[in-house]
Amino acid sequence: MLLGAVSLVPWTVATRPAQACAPAPREGQEVRIVDESAVIYWDPATRIEHFVRRARFDTTASDFGFLVPTPTQPTLAAASDSLFTTLDDVIKPEVREESRTRLVPGVSCLLFLAKSSRSSAAPETHAAVAQAAPDPVRVLSAQTVAGYDAVVLEADNAEALAQWLSTRGYANSPSLQRWLAPYVAQRWKLTAFRIAKANPTELGAPVTSPVRMTFTTDRPFYPYREPEEQRARSGGGRTLRVHVLSPSRMDGTLGAAGRWPGAVQYANALGPAHTRLGVMLGGVVPASTWLTSFDDRSSPRPGTDEVFFAPASDPSPVTPPPIVHVNTNDVPIPLDWVALIALTVWVVWRSVRKAKTASSTTAR
Repeated sequence: MLLGAVSLVPWTVATRPAQACAPAPREGQEVRIVDESAVIYWDPATRIEHFVRRARFDTTASDFGFLVPTPTQPTLAAASDSLFTTLDDVIKPEVREESRTRLVPGVSCLLFLAKSSRSSAAPETHAAVAQAAPDPVRVLSAQTVAGYDAVVLEADNAEALAQWLSTRGYANSPSLQRWLAPYVAQRWKLTAFRIAKANPTELGAPVTSPVRMTFTTDRPFYPYREPEEQRARSGGGRTLRVHVLSPSRMDGTLGAAGRWPGAVQYANALGPAHTRLGVMLGGVVPASTWLTSFDDRSSPRPGTDEVFFAPASDPSPVTPPPIVHVNTNDVPIPLDWVALIALTVWVVWRSVRKAKTASSTTAR
């Protein structure tokens, strides 16, 4: 998925989570998103969406960036990985313990036992970024958050925006300009995140924390659209999990009404976790809030539009089947002792029978 970022790097495996959308690498480098997850909390009364995303990359680059499109200007704040672990715990199947007794025959009771260099240009300060922006591209805000340098941009045309990125070391291509064009036409804002390693010789991707983006939108959405070349190479087991918090169970569509391959894994009232989640999301999450969790394992991904969410036509809960752990208690049956007892009973029975027969004969 491209949440607005043009990738800057080549490939190696990185295992730390990081905020990403459309990766934006430097010229000649690539970034591949291995898996990603997101949390969306939308309040229909205020039309405010809180969007938190994390991803895992394959890259050798020492720095790279991402572009995240939003319909209105977002505010940014650091988020915690515990937001994702809390929701993953909520949707886990119930685990049940069952005990069963099994008779086991035996002999006797006693015997039963990618690296690239950074640009040589001097680092930009926020003030320098603002001054360097050409007229068709405006910097609405700039800040450092959760290990990122983040700049919120507004542009009048896609070519100027792509050129703005190019002058800062990001790859420019016709595909990127085509990706940018719809957002520029609709006056969407684009947040450019840049992350970099403190030590450029360190293996793996730079370490960052998730970022919460808060903005106004008439429809909750996940930025799913990707440039053509990223969709073409998005195979290989890439996974996406999206947790949606809202007043009811939700469905997702690709664009206005297209089919999105995200499958509902869980849908139910949130329950006691709402208090912790409210703290993590910087506000109050009502106890009546529903959690709908989707998994998208499509390959390649049909990233031709955003994924929009709306109340589901089927409001019934969806929960995974329980996982049953069976504890079996084995009770040994010593066959030699069983045989001995049976033989003893038979001998006694024979003796008694003989005695009765003898007594009967004598009585005659």
